[in-house]
Amino acid sequence: MSKIAYLIAKEDWDAIIELKATEPLMKMLDNLDKSEDRWFDDRTYPDAIFALGKIGDAKAVDFLIKYLKIGLNRWPSGGDEIRASAARALGGKLPDEYGRVFGIGDIRAIQPLIEAISDEVDEVRENVATALGAFGEKAVGPLAKLLDKGVITSMPKEDFDETGDWQWDDIRLNTIEALIYTNSKLAVEPLIKILKDDGPFTVYNEKGKKLKVCDNDWKGRALAAKKLGEFGDVRAVEALIGVLSDNEVCASAARVLGEIGDKRALEPLREALKSTDNDMRLEAACSLGLMDDPNGINILITEYKAAEKKKKKNIKNMLKKISPKKVGAELENLELLDDAEEWYTSAGILDKAAEMRKKKADMSAAKVSQKIVQGDEITK
Repeated sequence: MSKIAYLIAKEDWDAIIELKATEPLMKMLDNLDKSEDRWFDDRTYPDAIFALGKIGDAKAVDFLIKYLKIGLNRWPSGGDEIRASAARALGGKLPDEYGRVFGIGDIRAIQPLIEAISDEVDEVRENVATALGAFGEKAVGPLAKLLDKGVITSMPKEDFDETGDWQWDDIRLNTIEALIYTNSKLAVEPLIKILKDDGPFTVYNEKGKKLKVCDNDWKGRALAAKKLGEFGDVRAVEALIGVLSDNEVCASAARVLGEIGDKRALEPLREALKSTDNDMRLEAACSLGLMDDPNGINILITEYKAAEKKKKKNIKNMLKKISPKKVGAELENLELLDDAEEWYTSAGILDKAAEMRKKKADMSAAKVSQKIVQGDEITK
């Protein structure tokens, strides 16, 4: 028995990876496929596929693509983990939890992964989204094209008839996540389009036949808004301002406008303070604070002082996004000197904290003097 055959028999995957034994691994899986005793829920399949992803040899691409459909639509059973492992192995190169690069990253895998994003199993779709995202800008075009179309499924009719709208929402959401994971500025325009699109989307079969029309889920639009904020791209400003009146994503848009910091958003955010939606008002106030509007900070402080305990944490976190000196200054303006001292201390601005203590002492001494002048009795 050769060394590699021995290691495969022992399932010593780390040693196999070190030897870059791509072809022996593929041969082993081929033989396993032909075995009458094979079980798709056996750990051997995902472990061997994982090893191929670690090796990162492009020779395994076509071989692994076939495993994206193993166990799909419930037969044979036990294929979910195999499909998830194959997706991740085929994906763009990313570090694993130990910092080691993982994934083959050959562009031949992009289209098969695009097709696999409609898998019926959450774990598989999540791995597919990660795999596609790791291709970066190379995956943006195919993902944008799919999102423009809707959802494309290979699900048999009997399974399709049993599937609720929530599953198609989840598939679309995973596709949007894949686009976000690319971290490419090429995704800005497609994300703007997703943000603005509050209409329905269509589910098609592989032949292009329309199967179903589903209402759009706000979660995908909110994710698009969040990523646009991370990009900080001013191309998104007009679209974000445009959805401030949209109840589904107004709070997300208000938050992101503050992160981008474009002055065009000031007046729309001030107008948003009139909203009856409290989350929207708070996000608008926070964004105004980030853009040096003291009224935004004032509103957050006032809301914080009046809020119930469970809501205070969220508002405090908003205040922490803003310059501590600016928050402290507004606390001083409101004569909340105890709060100002505590705020400056927590932010490490100790000279200002000392200044607040002196102000409080001076004010206390002034009150005592006033009472003595007026002939009041001073008691402890």
